[in-house]
Amino acid sequence: MRIREAVPEDVESIEKLHLAAFAEEGPVVSGLARKLMQDESANPRLAFVAVSDKDVVGCVIFSSVKITGAKEVKGFILAPLAVVPQKQRAGVGKGLIEHGFAALREVGADVIFVYGDPAYYSKFGFTAHHQVLAPFQIAHPEGWLVMYLRDRPLDFISGKLVCANSLNHGEHW
Repeated sequence: MRIREAVPEDVESIEKLHLAAFAEEGPVVSGLARKLMQDESANPRLAFVAVSDKDVVGCVIFSSVKITGAKEVKGFILAPLAVVPQKQRAGVGKGLIEHGFAALREVGADVIFVYGDPAYYSKFGFTAHHQVLAPFQIAHPEGWLVMYLRDRPLDFISGKLVCANSLNHGEHW
């Protein structure tokens, strides 16, 4: 398996991947992935695919976000992450996330947000200890997490997250 930057020609494979990875939510998540890949308001955006035997088996997208009242902070959100069912629990998601973290550090990112399973994302250093509000009301506030990428403390940041247009819909929260 190798990880590389996603290219426009990958969009169809990325959609199919998300449909397979998310049973009930597949159409919504695959549509989000497609839209984020084409959404200018998500830039700078970093998207990576895991490829095995020429097949896309995993994908992660990090899109740019803003925090009201914290203009000096360069932030991103991890959404969505997907791995084909037959490759789940084999380190594909971990590899994609870690590859993304390295790339985000290179572009000077300060923080990464995610709305997901705290048991999974805490393994990577995500924490619920922050003062930034999600863009919408969320059913599971314990899953609204942040990871600080800089040595300087950023836990003083407060405000509300503003996402790319395609992610800025209540159905994704």
